[in-house]
Amino acid sequence: MLNSDYVWDMVFYPSGAIEDKFHATGYISSAFLFVAAQRRRNQVGEHTLGTIHTHSAHYKDWRTGSGLRTWLLSPRRYPEALSTRYQLAVTQRKETEPSSSSVFNQNDPWTPTVDFADFINNETIAGKDLVAWVTAAFLHIPHAEDIPNTVTVGNGVGFFLRPYNFFDLDPSINSADSIYFQKDQDAGSY
Repeated sequence: MLNSDYVWDMVFYPSGAIEDKFHATGYISSAFLFVAAQRRRNQVGEHTLGTIHTHSAHYKDWRTGSGLRTWLLSPRRYPEALSTRYQLAVTQRKETEPSSSSVFNQNDPWTPTVDFADFINNETIAGKDLVAWVTAAFLHIPHAEDIPNTVTVGNGVGFFLRPYNFFDLDPSINSADSIYFQKDQDAGSY
């Protein structure tokens, strides 16, 4: 994105959960204030309009016999229709589908180089290595506080991957700094 930068965070929790999130910053795309442009822009200054737009990212998370892997895929300032249509899509993992988009898609959005619609083809996923394509997006309505730079607070989005019956019990109890009490121990002595 020409005028946007992103802060990417992956947080690994002792419980086995993973949080993926991103925050947008940078400077807003702006134009001189005129009435006809106010449908798609918001006034940010006395004579200045900021462009209303969407920030989105498509994540590729997959599960194989060796565990969960997470790839962060390209952010999109102006989202491609199909990849943002679904918050979650699950497909078979294929080496021929390394990403859901291409930087070249912006050159011809009507005939994209990589078309995510081709990935969703009603194939069976039973007994296969799976890919979860997760879309995280938010609408950015520029305001005066976005000048000179957009703050990251409030301009972010993400999701959690939480284990479900993956562990026999809460894995955080095995952390080096944890304290575990048996039924017959006096907790007040610690």
